[in-house]
Amino acid sequence: MTTTQEVDRVARPASRTIWFVGGAILFGHLLVDMYGAMGPSILGVLEIHCHLKPSETAWLLGIGAFSGGISQPVCAWLSDRYNWRGFGGLGLMLAAFFLCLVGMATSFGSLLPIYILGMVGLGMFHPIAAASMGGLSELRHSSNISLFFVVGMLGGVIGATVTPRLITGTAGFSAMYWAIAPGFVVAWVLHQAIHRLPHRQASHRTSPLVLDKIRARWIIVGFLYIASVLRFSVNLALAYLYVRWVQDATGASHPDWTLSEIARYSVPMVGNLNACMIVGMALGGIGAGFFVRRGGERWPMVLCPIVFAPAVALFPHATLAWSYILSVLVGIGFGAMIPVSIALSQRLLPHRTSLASGLMMGGSWAIAMVGPPLAEFGVQHLGIGWSFYLTASVLCLAGLVVIPLHVFSRDLF
Repeated sequence: MTTTQEVDRVARPASRTIWFVGGAILFGHLLVDMYGAMGPSILGVLEIHCHLKPSETAWLLGIGAFSGGISQPVCAWLSDRYNWRGFGGLGLMLAAFFLCLVGMATSFGSLLPIYILGMVGLGMFHPIAAASMGGLSELRHSSNISLFFVVGMLGGVIGATVTPRLITGTAGFSAMYWAIAPGFVVAWVLHQAIHRLPHRQASHRTSPLVLDKIRARWIIVGFLYIASVLRFSVNLALAYLYVRWVQDATGASHPDWTLSEIARYSVPMVGNLNACMIVGMALGGIGAGFFVRRGGERWPMVLCPIVFAPAVALFPHATLAWSYILSVLVGIGFGAMIPVSIALSQRLLPHRTSLASGLMMGGSWAIAMVGPPLAEFGVQHLGIGWSFYLTASVLCLAGLVVIPLHVFSRDLF
């Protein structure tokens, strides 16, 4: 008869396999998040290149977020249902191919399907890669996920800072084409490597499932979901507002410049702001993982967005140098509680951990697509200043909405 120890020994990957698979996943995550950060960082130039209206630019961001968000839970369910991890490599290939080809588009009609397919690939990659990274070692599950999170943020910083400088050089958008090949190579390696892991961790066969107060648990997850939607809406709204804010400041300083000149001059600064926001997300996520203890999540989730919301409201009054600092603080404000929400929802729904993760990530991101169009509406009808103020109020609301959790959370946290 096979003992539990023998089952665990069979299911546990060898050390060499762990290093190989882990390296492939991390390198793939670095690349896929680099591709994902390219589009928002070059929006100003892409807008001129494809003759986009401001509303079309906003909807491009929003529809892209919806496409990437909705593909996450769908692919996670299909992966679990059919015991197949191929979405990881396939998603990386789609992201590499389409997100690097946005410069080939010449209009909103041609740009939208390219961007959608690239964002679908981005969404396909994440749930499979995250589950595989966690499955490398059940004893080091948290540290593996933290490493996965940080490497993705690093990729985002690279994409946001390097891409604007490449496309404003002599090569233009063709400079992005060279990034396709590394994505395809790593996708193939990832596809070969990831199948060396068991699809599910061994402990899922032996851990007892103890559920109580299931209705209260779902209510709490509902509050967490609403807060996540609000936080991601702030993230996407700022990606649009950064473009408008930098271009307005550049136009005021150089009134004789054309829109194309303003866009080309502004795009590196927009990329820097997005990179600073990603750095803030990474710092916040790492800090929350270190300081927020199990059972003590409630008040940090309330206070963190509220404390950092003024950083959003200060943007209309900031210099460029100060705006970089503010962007880091903003990233902390909405990003710190993302991993906390994921971990808490998984703990509340131990029988639906994939669904819980999908709700807090892709499921929230999909609904947050309203962020850029609402930001564009605010800019057109209220002005850039009031748009930042209202975005700050949404970040405050993301903290306030979780205050009622104590009513439902007795003995559950």
